Amino acid sequence: MALNFPTSPSYGDTYGQYVYDGAWQLDRPSSDKTPTIAVVSGASVTPSYDGTAAVYSFTSDGNIIIESAGYADVLLVGGGGGGARGYGSGGGAGGMLYIEDLYLPAGSLDVVVGAGGLGGAQVSTERAHGDNGAPSSLWKYDVPGGAGGSGGRRDAGNNFYGARGLPGASGSGGSGKSSGADQPAGSGVSGIGNDGGTGVTGGGGGSGGAGASGANGTTNNGGDGGAGLANSITGSSVTYAGGGGGAGVSSGGSGGAGGGGAGGDLAPTNGVSGTPNTGGGGGGGSGSNDNPGDGGSGIVIVRINS
Repeated sequence: MALNFPTSPSYGDTYGQYVYDGAWQLDRPSSDKTPTIAVVSGASVTPSYDGTAAVYSFTSDGNIIIESAGYADVLLVGGGGGGARGYGSGGGAGGMLYIEDLYLPAGSLDVVVGAGGLGGAQVSTERAHGDNGAPSSLWKYDVPGGAGGSGGRRDAGNNFYGARGLPGASGSGGSGKSSGADQPAGSGVSGIGNDGGTGVTGGGGGSGGAGASGANGTTNNGGDGGAGLANSITGSSVTYAGGGGGAGVSSGGSGGAGGGGAGGDLAPTNGVSGTPNTGGGGGGGSGSNDNPGDGGSGIVIVRINS
């Protein structure tokens, strides 16, 4: 039976066991191939070297020029979500995706590093949610940012009602409340993130990280942010994409390992921002005048093995 290859293919297109690299080439399964290493002639960042590879770490937008198409290892981490105000939950961690032996076509490939989301604004009759983190991408591959934290709403009788967590790469926790029902967590995306935790009386839920879900709040205490995941693409182990801790009346939850910011309390203690270039979520703020943290920006890392 004759093969019927697609017409006008683009670099990287696949057809059965073939990949297009200026011509159709047999692309055997990863378990049965020695990848052709991509050759880089230029990039907008200076690589580091660990003896076996050149490592290009993008902490802001840029590009990488592939002189000869081939395979590389790539880590993508999206921006973390900003924390919310008012017994607020932390922001969800940015999505984290690690791909070994990723095919990169010849040409200049754009790199986008997702910004962290801003923390929520002043509490009023409107909900003070944090902003979502922005996605990070390399060529046609991308991961979304984390969910903004969930903030509550105060009514004319000074009752404070919570809000359910928001969805994102990792979901945010439900916000705390003084009245009404406990608030459920926002959902994360399986494979790149996790769900947040439940918001309860006086305590916002922790938000999800790449490695674990956020913890539920407990009465007057915020839940801890979910842990991120460790990765050694740079040649040493680094943990990325921790979730932000929820805020509480008495104490805020801790930030998840991997750059998540801790939640605040009514001491007053402000929420802590996520660590830049980790995709960590910002911590929630507790009262009307306690600031939540902003989300940490993401990162894109390309490893070209020698």
